Amino acid sequence: MIIKSIDETSYSGMFKVCLEEGTPFFIRQDYLKTLDISQIVDGKSFNEDEDNELLDAGLTCVVELKAVEYLARSEQSRLNSVRDIIPSSRYDQTAKEVTELSHNIGALGASLAEIRNKRVQLEKQKQLEEE
Repeated sequence: MIIKSIDETSYSGMFKVCLEEGTPFFIRQDYLKTLDISQIVDGKSFNEDEDNELLDAGLTCVVELKAVEYLARSEQSRLNSVRDIIPSSRYDQTAKEVTELSHNIGALGASLAEIRNKRVQLEKQKQLEEE
């Protein structure tokens, strides 16, 4: 695999990787086990293990983006259902509850990201200790 270009995206910490051949994909540093983003430069080629690590990071980003899409869809669906079911006089309180729930989901996502980052750091530290 030969890197054609790598560019940071508007998503914090996410990079778009374009290959000489093949479809572009997205990665995060957090999803790389041994590679560092700074090692991924234009024209660089990687061995089979590094290729697999990049592809795994790309697949993990796909899962992350899909999960965000599903959460957004779910929240929109829930909000529209609440609007249809509950009379407008009661809607204000329910809207506040839905908004609070949305914030809680966001906080949960941030907590999960923090746990993921800590796990990656611990794995890297363990690998360094084993060397």
